[in-house]
Amino acid sequence: MLWPLLLRDILGRRKLFAFALLGPILFIPQLVGIVQGQTSTLTLFLLALVYASLRDGKNARAGCLLGMACIKPQFVLPLLLAAIAVGMWRVVASFLSMGSVLTVLSAALVGWRATLSYPAAWVRFNVLPREMGGAHVEGMPNVRGILYVLLQGHVSTIVLVCVTLLATVILLALVVATVRAKALVSELVFAFIITTTLLASYYCYLFDLSMLLLAFVLLLSYLRRRDLTPIRFAIVLTILLLYVLPFFSPTLERMIVNLFFATLALSFELRWEISAGSRRQIVVPVAPAFGVAPHQQSEPTRDALEIRARPSWD
Repeated sequence: MLWPLLLRDILGRRKLFAFALLGPILFIPQLVGIVQGQTSTLTLFLLALVYASLRDGKNARAGCLLGMACIKPQFVLPLLLAAIAVGMWRVVASFLSMGSVLTVLSAALVGWRATLSYPAAWVRFNVLPREMGGAHVEGMPNVRGILYVLLQGHVSTIVLVCVTLLATVILLALVVATVRAKALVSELVFAFIITTTLLASYYCYLFDLSMLLLAFVLLLSYLRRRDLTPIRFAIVLTILLLYVLPFFSPTLERMIVNLFFATLALSFELRWEISAGSRRQIVVPVAPAFGVAPHQQSEPTRDALEIRARPSWD
């Protein structure tokens, strides 16, 4: 009931709203999360609320919602780093406040001893065999999972962990560099953060890809107001592939690999589109010298006009 209301707030009452409303029904990761009773749908909704709050300039509310999304902290860290990178300190302060409240409430429920022993329990879970309920790394459609599939048995565990951490740091650094160059509260940038977060997260299973639904909504809202270019056409095609690939994957393992590379392609395309947008600058000529014919100024592009009209979110 709340998801349609949120979509209507972001998109308005248009054809795209109807598509976004029906989109989750055909998206396999979302269906898997619902069938298994996972919290990925709740995380999706909270991140959508974070975007809506940031767009409306309600940074304190956005920080509180981001703190509530710490039920899956691996998906919150990149957004928090992005907020720190652009100096949105009200978001950070609200996040820390909400995190502190939730920590106290958790301790009241399970006791301080269990709360303080959580990090040790997490470390033990990491080394727990899959047969005993441990992590199913080869079933993760992220960098950690694909590197495990490619390198397991060929390199030592230490080398595998180091390569995975290096790739994760590179992706997080790319997120920080992107938000420093562009506004965080941008449909394109927020979709890029979500997509890259899923690739870089330490834990990401098939049902966690349901968070791509928010990226899809933001991207379609972004693309509908712009002319179609080759890279934008590639973005639309990749979104369609993420929908149809699970239906044509013969095994679960093949589905995981296909979805990983499709998500990686989408992240690359979004970064390309962001870079292309940064290069679309309006060159305002200086006053010509006496006797020199002035150069004709080109018509401002649609992207440039939106950049001029964009409010400040700091």
